[in-house]
Amino acid sequence: PGKWHAVLGGGCADQTTLGDITTRTEEQLQEIWSDLGLGQEAQQRRLKGLVESFVRVCSEELQVQQRARSKLQVEHDTFQGVLAGKEMEAEAEGQEVPAPVPEVEARRPLHLRHSLLRTAAQQQLRVEADRLCVDLKDL
Repeated sequence: PGKWHAVLGGGCADQTTLGDITTRTEEQLQEIWSDLGLGQEAQQRRLKGLVESFVRVCSEELQVQQRARSKLQVEHDTFQGVLAGKEMEAEAEGQEVPAPVPEVEARRPLHLRHSLLRTAAQQQLRVEADRLCVDLKDL
């Protein structure tokens, strides 16, 4: 059994939500505290401390994940800018315009939109590298 086995009453942690865990934990603690003779006021103080700790952990995790998402968004925006710039540059020079980046609905997760842009940027980089090789051979 996993480390949550006792808290979950034998349930599988992989199929349990945070809400389930907190509810079951609170119920079990109240039962234990009642058996130990801990008064309602003391129980509430301890629960309040647990809630504060839980909120702190959740807040820290949210901050970590928000920073990661912001970093990915910056990279995504950079790819978009580079590809848009290459398209404008090609049009201005009368060259063949790179294949457009497939439109992806904004409601799709950022990682999927970013993956498509990354692929398009890699393809554009290969085209640019091939063009440079041809130009160098012509020299």
